[in-house]
Amino acid sequence: MKTLHVWWLILAATIAVLPGCGDDSEPTGTGGQPPPVPPAATVSPDLTLFTSPLALELAGVAGAPSDTFGQCDTTMWNFANAAVRVVPVTAGVAAIVVPAAAALAGAAGVTPALEDGGWFVYGYTISYEGYAIELELRAKWDRANDAIDYEMYATTEIWSHAVEDWLWYTGECAEDLTEGIWTFHIPALEDTVLVSKPFVETDWEWNSATDMTALFTIVAPDTVIRDDTIEYDRLGTWIQMEVHDASTSLSGTAAWDLETQGGWLQFPNYREGAKACWSESGCDTACPHY
Repeated sequence: MKTLHVWWLILAATIAVLPGCGDDSEPTGTGGQPPPVPPAATVSPDLTLFTSPLALELAGVAGAPSDTFGQCDTTMWNFANAAVRVVPVTAGVAAIVVPAAAALAGAAGVTPALEDGGWFVYGYTISYEGYAIELELRAKWDRANDAIDYEMYATTEIWSHAVEDWLWYTGECAEDLTEGIWTFHIPALEDTVLVSKPFVETDWEWNSATDMTALFTIVAPDTVIRDDTIEYDRLGTWIQMEVHDASTSLSGTAAWDLETQGGWLQFPNYREGAKACWSESGCDTACPHY
């Protein structure tokens, strides 16, 4: 599996700032209704178990947690192996989408202004990890395609560079917000100029906060993680996630219960491809109840 070094560099560079959904717009006029703001969970589903201190520690990038999860009298090889296989992808994706979700959530309750071209503009400021980020969420009806287009811009400081109206992410969503695509960008320096480059694309379907699917695809060029994917499926308290490493063509699955934190993994190069489980404490356990 790939090391976390490249992901950790991305996390350090992007955690301060980051925030989508197609044209043929409807000129709504001043009496037009603004498009709704999509749920923040469509940007960042729950990945907390594999961005937890223990998971990161097992993958070699953070300190151990203080809670009881991981305090085992027996071995915890199964959760540890799940962490080693899942964290290299989830940590990098989370570094992009978690701040973006916080940015989108900040638009709730903000009254947008209608500007030229049919764009409704939500302007507001959030504080994230000690940074003040001025945000501008732009939303526009695309009646020809029964869709809504979104663009998120940020004004803040990146790598000691003051940036204004930096394109964080874009999106195209169905009018009823049941499906859509987000494209997230990361900052890059080109000849001392800060530019915005696509990094992760999320194709999602949404019924509720506890019933949704999302396919994350790494779209950044010139990277060893190009075309890696996470297929995320949540139903109730259970999450199932299939991770695909494009460079090795290796795929595997991890699943867990958000309430108990117990779960299982199944990878072809671990335990001869058999399902292997961990308990509520992260300890190795038999699998009949899963």
